Amino acid sequence: NIDFLGGVVVEGNHLLGFGDELTQATLRFKRNDTVFITLRSRNFFIQENRISSPYASVTIHHKNDSIYHSGLHMNYSDEDDLLSFYRDEHGLTSNPLYDTYHQINMYVEAIYWDMNENRVRFDKALGRAKSSIAQFESFNYFSKDRFDKLQGIDAENPLLSLKHYSDNNSSKIVYFDEYADHLKMPVEQVQLLLLKLAHQGFLIYEANNGRAILGDKIDFYLQAYSGNIDSDIFSLISRPYNSEANAYLEIDNFDLQINGLDKIILSDSQNLIIEPS
Repeated sequence: NIDFLGGVVVEGNHLLGFGDELTQATLRFKRNDTVFITLRSRNFFIQENRISSPYASVTIHHKNDSIYHSGLHMNYSDEDDLLSFYRDEHGLTSNPLYDTYHQINMYVEAIYWDMNENRVRFDKALGRAKSSIAQFESFNYFSKDRFDKLQGIDAENPLLSLKHYSDNNSSKIVYFDEYADHLKMPVEQVQLLLLKLAHQGFLIYEANNGRAILGDKIDFYLQAYSGNIDSDIFSLISRPYNSEANAYLEIDNFDLQINGLDKIILSDSQNLIIEPS
């Protein structure tokens, strides 16, 4: 049920599966002879009963749609057939998962798939005593407050700066060093700026390739801010009770069950919220 594509070398008591800048190593996890999850990384550490990677892109497939993340901590245990992924609140793995089937961004702490089960669990990271807080936000979500906070005291909103740069270069790929030269800023400062935008789902941050890929959310936010297109305010906060997971994804039909909804945000600017009784 697992295929590996890439090079292999022996390092001590384990194998190192590797790729390069052009072709990363690939792991394919199958269900009913069909690829369900694809992982790509420069390095996979392969032991007798375990496979792991500190940074691997994840694609969960469903027909022509997917749930995607550019890089998560990944672990597979052969002893219990458990595939797990972890994202932190800071650093390279903190951007959301992009769910094109439900048209939402998913800010969850961890993902688990017991390969003997027909559903994927979105839950707290192993070892945490308390339940995690997760957020599910529509692709068309717009917040003027969030837009204004991005600019801060700068002369121009960073979304507008990236839009102009992208249009002038006819590309949605932004290389850290080239954009730093364009802004006349240290490259480290540009990396922090782009990483901050990645955290909020505006772009995909590819540290290994020294670049970012701009997302459609940048164009959407600029259009929504100008009042040229409609936006929505769909945002769900999951605070599950006891041992309940944040959400479950049914593999066969991709139905998503979100648990622990103590409120539904309809308008953050007007503080309009629905709370269950």
